[in-house]
Amino acid sequence: MPRLLLFFCLSFGTAWALLEPAPPSVADSDRFRETLLKATEIVVYEGLPHQYWQADKLEEELKRPDVIKIDNFPFYTPALKAVNADELKQLLGSPASIQPYRGARACGGYHPDYNITWTVGAITYHAQICLGCHEIVFLTGTTSLKYDMADGMVKRFENLRASYTKKRPAR
Repeated sequence: MPRLLLFFCLSFGTAWALLEPAPPSVADSDRFRETLLKATEIVVYEGLPHQYWQADKLEEELKRPDVIKIDNFPFYTPALKAVNADELKQLLGSPASIQPYRGARACGGYHPDYNITWTVGAITYHAQICLGCHEIVFLTGTTSLKYDMADGMVKRFENLRASYTKKRPAR
C-alpha cells in the first residue's frame, strides 16, 4: 500500500507540472531590459506588508489613503525617484541577473516588496521584486513574465533598497 500511495503522489505531481506553461526564457525579457536601459527616469514604489506573514499589518496599511495597486498588489505612494538609477539599470538590465522561473516556493506566496517603474514612448514598464522568494516579474499592461533572481542580484538589490524603505512597518 505505501508503494501505491507513493506512486500516485509522484504521478500526480508530475502530471500537475505538465499542465503548467513553460516559463519564459531570459531572452523573452529583452524588451523590458532594453527599454530600462533607455529610460530617462525610474521610480520605485515600496510594497505593503506580506499578505501571509503580516496579514494584520497589511489590513491596517490598506486603509491608508496613500496606497495604489499595480497588477493587483498594493504599493505606497508617492513613488520615490530612483537615487541610484544607473545601478538599478545595470542590475535589472543585465540578463545575468535573472534565471528561468523554477516554480512556486513555500514562502507564504509571491509578494512584491518593490515595484520599479519606467516609461519609454507610450508604454509603462514595471519590474516587481519579491525578496522573500527571490522572484522578479516584468509587467506591462499586456505582458507578465516571471523569473527567479540570480543570487548576485538578490544581494545587490538588498544593498540598494535602503533608499526606498520608508513607510512599511517593521515586522
